[in-house]
Amino acid sequence: VWQELAHCAETDEEKIKYYDSAMEWFRTCIDTEDEGPDFLRVITSGYYHVGQVGLDAGRMPKRNYERMAIELLEGMMRAHPTAWRTDNGLRALIEWSKLECARGDSGRAVKIALEAATRAKTAGKGPLERMANRQLNLYVAGGCGGSIGGLDADVLNRVADDLRTQAKYADAIRAYRSVISSAPDTPQGFVTHKWQAWENMARCYKEEGDLLGQALAYEAIHEAWKNGLIPRIKGDQHPNEDRAAKSRILAQQAMKSLAETTRSKVFETRLEAMTGRLRRDYPNTNLGGNIDWNRALDLWKRALEQKRKKDPAWKQTLAEAQGVFESISQDPKSPVQEKAW
Repeated sequence: VWQELAHCAETDEEKIKYYDSAMEWFRTCIDTEDEGPDFLRVITSGYYHVGQVGLDAGRMPKRNYERMAIELLEGMMRAHPTAWRTDNGLRALIEWSKLECARGDSGRAVKIALEAATRAKTAGKGPLERMANRQLNLYVAGGCGGSIGGLDADVLNRVADDLRTQAKYADAIRAYRSVISSAPDTPQGFVTHKWQAWENMARCYKEEGDLLGQALAYEAIHEAWKNGLIPRIKGDQHPNEDRAAKSRILAQQAMKSLAETTRSKVFETRLEAMTGRLRRDYPNTNLGGNIDWNRALDLWKRALEQKRKKDPAWKQTLAEAQGVFESISQDPKSPVQEKAW
């Protein structure tokens, strides 16, 4: 209400009176005793609205509402360490980042927006994470005035995610490449940053209908697996191998679509090589039964196509398919053992 009255005021003195009243009102919320979740929601609502008033009022004669709001917001996480678990606590962090941007401090704006995005992800608040990512994108693009150098992979990755959310796939692909370039070429660098970037890049290519780009993006993950950039985990569970194998299967599906669409011998040969090595490259994956099943089906379909074309190789291809089906039928751990019979 006070902000709306300030908008209607004709003189700076009147505007200051209304903005002061708004700030005082929200300070009352902030000063509420934190006696539980319901009280914390009131408190963080006060911080959120203080940020909005600071942005709305800006700098006026004898009043710097931006600075006043920032000083209050700086104390939020110290006084209330769990404020970020509330929606308005996260919104307050985002408003704080906007205030820093309005002051021209792009580095601090990026830092605070990144904190908001990271905490929103931890709290499982997807819409607020995307809201923070959107602000990061604006700041990195120069929205605070000037360019920002030396950005780390975390920030670049969130910018890329925001572009993908907006269906700006070509821009997102370029941004994911920046993530990959900025991350160290080590197992930790690959697992922490590059792996997800390659997966998301493949998804962008798929949305654009670029099957070759999709397959090549997944190929980078396969190469990382072969070269030891993806750590092998000892024991009964193999989550890294399962994840890498899934990417290989998706690459195989993209290559299969390319081969069927173009009838190119190059893609067909590449598909055969990928299919033949899939089980050997990922021997411990829980997806093993599905890998073998898909390979057997592909061999069987190829045999039928060869026979239709009167290619004498069809008998050998059919024998290969039969061998794979028999192998599956004798594996009690295979999820498709009964189907193989």
